[in-house]
Amino acid sequence: MNLSPNLLKFLAVVLLFALWGALVFVGKADPAALVSAIGAVIAGLGVHGATAKPGAPAAVAPPPDVPAPMSEPK
Repeated sequence: MNLSPNLLKFLAVVLLFALWGALVFVGKADPAALVSAIGAVIAGLGVHGATAKPGAPAAVAPPPDVPAPMSEPK
């Protein structure tokens, strides 16, 4: 079975949130922290979706022949 690193990370996050949800369900964890974490994940996914270029890999380095952007003089 050949799983990509991104799929493994996704499965790990799903497992951790399921475990945390189970702990909240049985009363061993604070539900407010879980709700806050879920909100942060949703916000992060929204930012990622808004800034990701369609068809581009998650992390793209500029080609070596492209100079780094310079800030404008004041």
